[in-house]
Amino acid sequence: MLKQIIKDKLTVKIFENRALAGQDAARDGANAIRELLAKQEWVNIIFAAAPSQNDTLAALFQEPDIDWTRCRAFHMDEYVGFPKEKKESFLQELISVFELSNVLSRKTQEVSKGELQRIIMAFSLLYGSKSVIMDEPVFALEDYQKEKAMEYLADYSRKSGMSLLFCAHELNLCEKYSDNMCIFLRDKNPLVGKTKDVFTQENIEAAYNVPLAMLKHKENLHRDILEN
Repeated sequence: MLKQIIKDKLTVKIFENRALAGQDAARDGANAIRELLAKQEWVNIIFAAAPSQNDTLAALFQEPDIDWTRCRAFHMDEYVGFPKEKKESFLQELISVFELSNVLSRKTQEVSKGELQRIIMAFSLLYGSKSVIMDEPVFALEDYQKEKAMEYLADYSRKSGMSLLFCAHELNLCEKYSDNMCIFLRDKNPLVGKTKDVFTQENIEAAYNVPLAMLKHKENLHRDILEN
């Protein structure tokens, strides 16, 4: 800690960086949660759901000896542009589409990578942002789950007007579920345009420097090698 200022009942701590500030705030929060859990069955917690709180939240969930199953979490933000009467039905729809019914009562550290990906996709829609950016959102899912998730995301994007930007190495998903595409080329300007115009054999092979057939059937090729 670089400096501490006390004015009346207000204590201000200044740290070298936001990560250290977040860790200190997380320790204070964790101590308060443990103290309440020791004397009552449930603890209600309001979280500030904003990027400025990421360091605090990341450190808080690393704190030991907190029974999160006895904590009820709320956030300070509201769904943006989302009719109040539709929230519950939309939530149930997301639980069904992303197959989340079996993870609702489990801790974050108890879910698989694929389950966590499905949870994050559902939360990204619940939050109500006008734009959502996803990096490899379905790589840990089963094939049918990938198709189901991407079909739903694309359909929701078109119906709601939400902009969805996703990056994926599975070319079949990119081709099938994107309206527009950006392909990055080595030492050249990226190619940007309608998917039907940009996604060509010439452009894909220029970007990856391997035959398109090998890229589109990479998983099958690996499976054949393993089986033989």
